[in-house]
Amino acid sequence: MAGWEAVVLTRNLLPLACLAAVAVLTPGPAAALDQPQVIGEPFASVYPKKPYARNIWVMRLFQGRLYLGSGNSSTEPPAANAGPVPVMVYDPVKKRFEQEGLLKEEQIDRIVTIGKTLCIPGHDPTENWTLGNVHCRQEDGTWIKYRTLPKVIHAYDLTEYLGAMVAGVATEDGAALGVSRDHGQHWAVGPVGYGRTYSLMTVAGQLYAIKVFVPLYKFIKDPDRNYAVAEIGDNWAPIRRRDLDQLEMFPNTEFKDEKWRKIIRVVESGEGAFYIGANEHNDHQSLPFGLYHATSLQRGTTHVTRIPLPPRALPWDIVEYRGILYILTNEPVVGASYSAVHDANPDSNNPPARLAVFQSQTFARSFAVDDGGFYFGLGCEAYRAVENAPLSPLCGQLLRLPHVIDPPPQ
Repeated sequence: MAGWEAVVLTRNLLPLACLAAVAVLTPGPAAALDQPQVIGEPFASVYPKKPYARNIWVMRLFQGRLYLGSGNSSTEPPAANAGPVPVMVYDPVKKRFEQEGLLKEEQIDRIVTIGKTLCIPGHDPTENWTLGNVHCRQEDGTWIKYRTLPKVIHAYDLTEYLGAMVAGVATEDGAALGVSRDHGQHWAVGPVGYGRTYSLMTVAGQLYAIKVFVPLYKFIKDPDRNYAVAEIGDNWAPIRRRDLDQLEMFPNTEFKDEKWRKIIRVVESGEGAFYIGANEHNDHQSLPFGLYHATSLQRGTTHVTRIPLPPRALPWDIVEYRGILYILTNEPVVGASYSAVHDANPDSNNPPARLAVFQSQTFARSFAVDDGGFYFGLGCEAYRAVENAPLSPLCGQLLRLPHVIDPPPQ
């Protein structure tokens, strides 16, 4: 994808709160709008008076069923600390929603595949801070809670590396990395410096723990403390990579503010990794600003490119399915949003091509892909910490758009 880096994007990134000031956009020349079907509102009965907690933060297809995450871990309104959170599943064969469990968490933010099962890192436990959680699904559909992460307040990410289960976490003392060699029964937790470990990413066989990219003035004031990326070295020791700052990790991006930024939605593909750059928002939440591809983070040979997307189109989710990268974007219009899916060959220099687009009153926050098409989780966002913040009544709807998914190239 080296050809993507030649595209320099300097667009003004507008939040969805500024919809009223944005000129009406069209979804592209001669583009026909698709019409997804509404499957249902899986969390309406769970949060009848808390629309913000109905946000479908994440969805994951597993064994033909769609797993959905909801809730709200922010300590600010609306819907502050909305746990416990159900593990809700949509069965496309039975065409119904089922609840597999109830987690003592304020929010389900990540659902990952570990080995042959699903696991959910304990994003914000409703219990005390003596131990943190990892929840894993059993073959019979029950969920086991491993409350074994010592002194962990938040577990944000989970992956496998060198035969171990690895968790990106936050303790009372700061960012940390948890390592378990017995599938979560026991953990060794070591510090990674200031902040919180939000994401884990493997590039060219090397694991990186990624915290928060602090505003430039803070980084200059205390560069030893405020590094965002740690390379995981021998014996799981973090190596400070102060060279991997926001200019390196978010290239060809114009920043006009001093916001705290992080990496979300990591998708590892081949030797590289795709990810979305986002501004911190509403405590643990995020507002995206760009899509990036890292093929090397080795010192002296760093190679990160920004993937070009249509003007004003913000990436909200990415999925790799059958060797193809699928990208969910949203373009704000007056009183609505155009949600679109694009695809790209991860090994090609060609820019993403749009496959489908639909208009809705609100944006699509998450999506999933199977052989028959796309699922979308409609979202909403609050820009004021008040209970009566204006939120779309469609927040939390699950949509389905049939589409022929081409097989990967031979």
